[in-house]
Amino acid sequence: MSIFEGDLNAEGLRIAIAVSHFAEKDGQTKVIDKLLDNTILVLLKAGLKEESLDIFWAPGAFEIPFVAAEIARWREHHAIIALGCVIRGDTIHFDIIAHESARALSEVAREYSIPVINGILTVENIEQALERAERKKLNKGKQFAEAAVEMGRLMLRIKNS
Repeated sequence: MSIFEGDLNAEGLRIAIAVSHFAEKDGQTKVIDKLLDNTILVLLKAGLKEESLDIFWAPGAFEIPFVAAEIARWREHHAIIALGCVIRGDTIHFDIIAHESARALSEVAREYSIPVINGILTVENIEQALERAERKKLNKGKQFAEAAVEMGRLMLRIKNS
């Protein structure tokens, strides 16, 4: 019997982050900044070299899957982390963006056989977003970084077997 699993050692990995900057209202910029900072901090603490981290800025959460697909086409990264924040408003726009970005990220992962971590927060209000972005609260950035490292390491083990 063979058992394959990843670990949280990022040494030797190359990771991309596709992050949305379309968050200029209601404190979303602060959420994105905290998510990104926490994600990077955990990746570096896990042993990822700064030169092995690439950050790509997209206009919004809806555009992140397209950016992720382009990153995946390069075949130079072991994992992609998608970071963004969508806050429910008064229209169905939230539902469309939340559903379509998640669906498209899954497609990228399957099409290119690369782990794509969906770190696009979908929340009811800015308070929920900030709670998920804070390092001393839910710290989703930490969870997204750890998932990327573990999946990247697992994929290496599978490919090298």
